[in-house]
Amino acid sequence: MSYEIPYFSFDKMNSDTGEDLSLAFREIMDSKWYVLGRHLAAFENEFAEYIGVRYAIGVGNGFDALRISLESLGLKKGDEVILPSLTFIATLLAVIHTGAKPVLADVNPETFLMDYKSVKSLISTKTKAIIPVQLYGCPVDVHGIQKHIKDKELVIVEDFAQSVGAEIKGGKTGSFGRINAASFYPTKTLGALGDGGIITTNDRELADRCRSLRNYGFTDDGQHTTIGYNSRLDEMQAAFLSIKIRWLDIWINERRSIAEKYRINLAGIPGLKLPEYQRSALPAHHIFPVLSKKREALRKHLQAAGIETRVHYGTPLHLHNSMRYLGYSKGSIPETEKISERELSLPIYPGLTDDKINFICEIIDRFQRK
Repeated sequence: MSYEIPYFSFDKMNSDTGEDLSLAFREIMDSKWYVLGRHLAAFENEFAEYIGVRYAIGVGNGFDALRISLESLGLKKGDEVILPSLTFIATLLAVIHTGAKPVLADVNPETFLMDYKSVKSLISTKTKAIIPVQLYGCPVDVHGIQKHIKDKELVIVEDFAQSVGAEIKGGKTGSFGRINAASFYPTKTLGALGDGGIITTNDRELADRCRSLRNYGFTDDGQHTTIGYNSRLDEMQAAFLSIKIRWLDIWINERRSIAEKYRINLAGIPGLKLPEYQRSALPAHHIFPVLSKKREALRKHLQAAGIETRVHYGTPLHLHNSMRYLGYSKGSIPETEKISERELSLPIYPGLTDDKINFICEIIDRFQRK
């Protein structure tokens, strides 16, 4: 038996929500109000309640969510921001655009997530913020980071773009930092039908500042008080996301079920390493990563069997050509480099059936034991 298994499929989610999405499209079109309206306000309230924070501010995309969040903190040239080198480049670019200096941390070789011991060693008198990236949909031990910085005036800004719906110690990711940012890119656990992003916080002053920054710098009374941006989550995407958020926990539970089947079927396969999770964590499983020293050969073997995979992230941030000016070199951040050389992302999405999961695992097992 053979399959054509894509890395990602929208089919199940579109089937679950398609009729309601079509009705929402017609409603928004007929309303003739497309930006900064009641649908955005409603979704922001729904999302804030879901995450467990007081405020949510919808913006144009995940990068703007990060950039505006950091800018709202008043970061300036000379300030340092610590973030992991193993993440999507948007996190790094957001720091650079504020004028602050990015300082890149290593990851824990067992969890593949930012290591608070590495973070602790990088803190200086210039450090103003730390960005724990909830990579793959797996929560970073933010409590561990907070424990090590409790005597320092440092701000935590969660990048939970890949982990909307994940939990750790009873709280949702996106609720632990002073201000936090996420993406609604279509393939995310909560995806729009286009681009979108969100900022979460319990700080009213920061929330007001972000609302102003997303809308050119205007305040609610029409006064222009700061140099802002045009970055607003539009009414159409907000209405779509209001529909999809009702399904989010159902879809995440399905992702968790798929991940557990992978973990059971792939356990003990020689040469294959899976990430460990915090005991108190409930991942959202945006990505299911495995490590193999024969990554490229394994990927080609899976492709020949009709199984599509991805690599996240083949080049760590500190080794991109554009980032040479930061002063890092090969070997600077060793655990991150090992993972970048070996990581392979397996298909995971609502609707991935047991027979396909079993087939993927059989192909991997056969290859690794060969």
